[in-house]
Amino acid sequence: FKMHRIQERGNASRSERGQPNAPAERADTSQRVSRTHQAYVPSEHARSPRLPLMAEISPNFGREGALGVLTAGGGAALAALFTNPMDVVQTRLKLQNQLLPANAPRSYAGTLNCIQDTLRSEGLLGVQRGLSLSLVREFSKNFFRLGLYDPIMIKIHTGDTLAPVWKHFLAGFTSGGISALVCNPLDLLKSRVQAVGRRGAHDDAAGSGDALQIARRMVAAEGWRSLWRGTGVSVFRSAIGTGSTLATNGWMKDVLASSPVPPGFATDVIASAVAAVALTFTINPPDVVRVRLYNQKVDASGRGLLYAGVLDCALKMFRTEGPLSFFKGLSAAMWRTVPHVILTLTFIGVLRREMRRQEQQRCDFDGSGL
Repeated sequence: FKMHRIQERGNASRSERGQPNAPAERADTSQRVSRTHQAYVPSEHARSPRLPLMAEISPNFGREGALGVLTAGGGAALAALFTNPMDVVQTRLKLQNQLLPANAPRSYAGTLNCIQDTLRSEGLLGVQRGLSLSLVREFSKNFFRLGLYDPIMIKIHTGDTLAPVWKHFLAGFTSGGISALVCNPLDLLKSRVQAVGRRGAHDDAAGSGDALQIARRMVAAEGWRSLWRGTGVSVFRSAIGTGSTLATNGWMKDVLASSPVPPGFATDVIASAVAAVALTFTINPPDVVRVRLYNQKVDASGRGLLYAGVLDCALKMFRTEGPLSFFKGLSAAMWRTVPHVILTLTFIGVLRREMRRQEQQRCDFDGSGL
């Protein structure tokens, strides 16, 4: 009875202020607020005219700012726990038979043979070589690559209409290029650590040991600039890779939004799977060039002993190994990239939805006046 009298007084108070007191009017107001993304709906309590009952969080919550980049980095790092073995394999396959004819004997017959050989010679630690560095690299790189994508999209596309594919690509191209420029040392060191112990490594390995040992030797011999070797091709690879991945992923989600597929987990998986296939074919050629530049020996002046640069590497590969050399390790790359992208984008989606749920609960609790 007491709560009923409070509600009546609240209705009277709202009527004086011109606020709705009927359930239908409250529902209509809530819908209007949802469409305009306002902070909260009118109060259910008469205690304070400014105290919200249910606060509707921004639709961009978890996509931008600190939370956006943290979920992006965290999702990618979680994915690397499962996909690092295939990353090791693709690195080794891309380095085998450098500047040898296509019909020359190969160190590894293929993806499966490389896995089996690595397990026999190095054990489980071999197939997970460079895992800790890979986790740091994935978090750091995607902190920028995926974390900057949504804020850029929010800036370049406003309104309720679907963003065109070129805007998705532009946002991904920009964020991918920035991430590659900042994180090139991590890419380089990861590639070298994963190459250690492979067949034929004694002939052309750029060094051995853990990441810190390799970094110290490079800096001592060539200076800090050596850690940014191969930055040009890395930026290009990451920019077109991120652009194609996020453009395809965003486009597929827009397509699925008007399909019977329920939003959420199913949409994340389907869209990211299509994006991963596009990514693998897009980045494999520049990735082969990048891995070779990262791992080649240099002379006293810092000049590569095998390749003078990106163009020289590409031309020598084409002339001596043939055009298919740009797709070395494609099978392993597919096995690594498709699960990695699916897991990364799915984990990010799960993390962001959970954060939104927790934030909505917190806002509802704070707005209840309890």
